[in-house]
Amino acid sequence: MSASIERLDPLTFPLHGSRLIEASAGTGKTYTLAMLYLRLTLGHGGDMAYTRPLLPPEILVVTFTNAATDELRERIRRRLVEAAALFRGQIDETQVDTLLLRLRDEMLGQDPALCARQLELAAEWMDESAISTIHAWCYRMLREYAFDSGNAFEQQLENSDAELLQQAAEDYWRCFYVALELDDLRVVHGYWKTPAALVKSIERLLVHAVRLPSAPPPQQHIPHCLAERDRRVGALKAQWREQAFPDALETLFEEAVKCKAFKQQKLNRNHRGTVLAELRGWMTSPDQIEPDIFGGASWRRMSSLGIAEIWNDPQTAPSDHRACLALAELHAQLKGLPDPHPGLLAHAVQWIETRVEQEKQRRGLLTQRDLLTRLDRA
Repeated sequence: MSASIERLDPLTFPLHGSRLIEASAGTGKTYTLAMLYLRLTLGHGGDMAYTRPLLPPEILVVTFTNAATDELRERIRRRLVEAAALFRGQIDETQVDTLLLRLRDEMLGQDPALCARQLELAAEWMDESAISTIHAWCYRMLREYAFDSGNAFEQQLENSDAELLQQAAEDYWRCFYVALELDDLRVVHGYWKTPAALVKSIERLLVHAVRLPSAPPPQQHIPHCLAERDRRVGALKAQWREQAFPDALETLFEEAVKCKAFKQQKLNRNHRGTVLAELRGWMTSPDQIEPDIFGGASWRRMSSLGIAEIWNDPQTAPSDHRACLALAELHAQLKGLPDPHPGLLAHAVQWIETRVEQEKQRRGLLTQRDLLTRLDRA
């Protein structure tokens, strides 16, 4: 379903429901908002969702920056004063823009003096207007409705929780990493060498902690992942030894050389020999997880993934040769091995996020991010 797009008229724009206004820089956004504010103040418009005119404390206007908040408040105040003067006949109509004149004309059924008084009253109340940044409004709601939202009545707003986050990461490191077996600790050090490095990895994930899958603690997760990885790698090596895939690849390309079937400048004897030697070494090495071949292009040109690229006649390339297929599958199989990293990350994020939140609650602290998440929960 495509939404209809119409040119905005501030005097006919509906003042109920959810509406989207798209505007680029310099198109009069503040001017338009001020006019909509005047309409709400006067109770203008037959489709009003309100049974009476509204006053500034009853109209919520949310902006992105404090500077925009101050500017908008003053622009609206001046607009209210100007409109009040127009309704009292105290201003030269030639000095007033046509939109404000239209608004006055459409309010002819109302007493101009009452309209002017309503506008003046609104202008006097602008210091109490509900015009604020998103974060300031969240902070105000959490303080005014602390009991209903389950928050402390007195809370200190901090710009950053970096200190608490670092402290929690250090606590996590002591609780879960210090006592690990040496081999498991090497796995952790492959991702993070210090608590500070751990913080850098998780800080953007903290807001998504509840969406992450639960994970066992590292002392359980790492050995399980490594054991499953070793089992799969062992099965792959056994399959390659049983099927003698390197020998089959070597035979295939030796015969192809005799027939001059492929472009040997793109896959010469040295290139092929390196790939085959690495594969044979990997097959016989009990500790090697993968052959050191996937950083170059030679293995791909020997597999079903890219052999047609070097074949003189791509239509006759042996892409379905069992050894070429096995080499292509090997790359995917090794990339799909169990990796401890996601589980370690999820566990750390959830534990640290909980610890930081507990400490904030204990100290009565809030950060800018907390304002949004806590009001959402409330």
